[in-house]
Amino acid sequence: MSEILNNCIRSINKAKKLKNLNILIKDTFDLALNQAEKSHERFLKNTPASKLDGKTFSIKDNISTKSITTTCGSKMLDNYVPPYNATVSEKLLNSGSVLIGKTNMDEFGMGSASSSYYGTVKNPYNVLKDSLDQNLDDFYISGGSSGGSAASVASGMVEFSIGSDTGGSVRNPASICGCIGYKPTYGLISRHGLIPLNNYFDTIGIMTRTTDTLVDVLNELAGPDPKDATTLKTNFKKISLEDKISLNQITIGVPKEFFPNGLSQSNLEAWKHSVGIFDKIGNAKIISVSLPNVTYSMSCYSVLTSCEVASNFSKFDGLRFGHHSELNLDINKVDQMDYNLEQVIKKNRDESLGQVVRSRIATGNYFLLKNNYEKYFVKSHQIKQMIVNDFIKVFNQCDLLITPTCFNDTLLYSDYMKQNEVFDEKDFFTSCANIAGVPAISVPSIMSKNNLPVGVQLIAKWKRDDLLLNIANWFVKNNSLNHLNDIKFLDKF
Repeated sequence: MSEILNNCIRSINKAKKLKNLNILIKDTFDLALNQAEKSHERFLKNTPASKLDGKTFSIKDNISTKSITTTCGSKMLDNYVPPYNATVSEKLLNSGSVLIGKTNMDEFGMGSASSSYYGTVKNPYNVLKDSLDQNLDDFYISGGSSGGSAASVASGMVEFSIGSDTGGSVRNPASICGCIGYKPTYGLISRHGLIPLNNYFDTIGIMTRTTDTLVDVLNELAGPDPKDATTLKTNFKKISLEDKISLNQITIGVPKEFFPNGLSQSNLEAWKHSVGIFDKIGNAKIISVSLPNVTYSMSCYSVLTSCEVASNFSKFDGLRFGHHSELNLDINKVDQMDYNLEQVIKKNRDESLGQVVRSRIATGNYFLLKNNYEKYFVKSHQIKQMIVNDFIKVFNQCDLLITPTCFNDTLLYSDYMKQNEVFDEKDFFTSCANIAGVPAISVPSIMSKNNLPVGVQLIAKWKRDDLLLNIANWFVKNNSLNHLNDIKFLDKF
């Protein structure tokens, strides 16, 4: 049997073994085996479709896949089957990549625990913890909203995964699960076929265990798309990783605003450790910098995202597609006029949308009221531009920023559920990159005292994804967490 087929079968067996972790909403095992066989035939003819030919991957369940359910983790779209592929889905399938399944996520991408109508994704590290049984109610969460994608990569189920990142939804779970999570420059990868949350901030993200695979995926996906008017219009020049890179001429900024209350000791240690790697091993210049308006990033993000949700989600009414309530009308006893269109839509939504989704719809409509529009929506756009200007100024002083990715290594599900905020500060470190449209990446830094992975975030100038990925590659090679990609370690899951 060929290595490609063996690799596919290994991925399928891993997915079955870890079924209790709720990583996949929909498996595509039969499709994967068929794709692997075709890939094997291409290699026999020495005509591989791309560098990704035969590599296994998963894709977040808010990215459209033709003839495969795309639920967004919601009862509203439980039976929705797209009639077309997202641009990224189409490119990956044409590249010969082998799709293992659609990954679990927070409902419509709203949350940070990857908790959906189909259950909550459990962090793969639960399998390694003697004190926790993966079947128990309490467990370590995987972060979100792309937690299923992160867990599928970190556990070795797949070689890479495609997620979406609106305020940190790829980088947050990557840090918590111990893999690499990359958000490219806004517009570098087409969003066509991504079911939107916030059109201003939504970005297709990539999660891998190695920077080499990450660059191969990016080179396959990036570039203009006539189906997405927000993609960059210039042709994409493929990125290559340099074997040797000198950091002597690189200046790395440490933002002084990124020392908020609540930053855990583990994440502070990861930050200091990573700065030390660049300083002592790379001999890079480390300076303190300021992003004065980034402290307003969560407020700006919260208002604009709620407003976008209120607009984007008007189509989820259960009439044209999606969940439609069984009203059980008796025409002999009930006056049909008692059931007007508004009541039908309300019942459809009440039965199929979670509390967080409904809260954001209501909040967004409040912000968009005539008396509130200038005070909230317009003001948030002004703050957004101020944050963009802060990043433009700071990158005149340095080449790269280094920050924590998250406040904590991870949380137990019971602790997470005690936090009832619709919007909280978990995305403080990551949301500013979405607001500014700049590229950012989370890479594994240290293992915490609880023996859980902790990531650190690197942010680069707009359209300098090449610099970001080369320096991230240097960091990964010079840091001490190579075991996270070791096959013997992955076999423990």
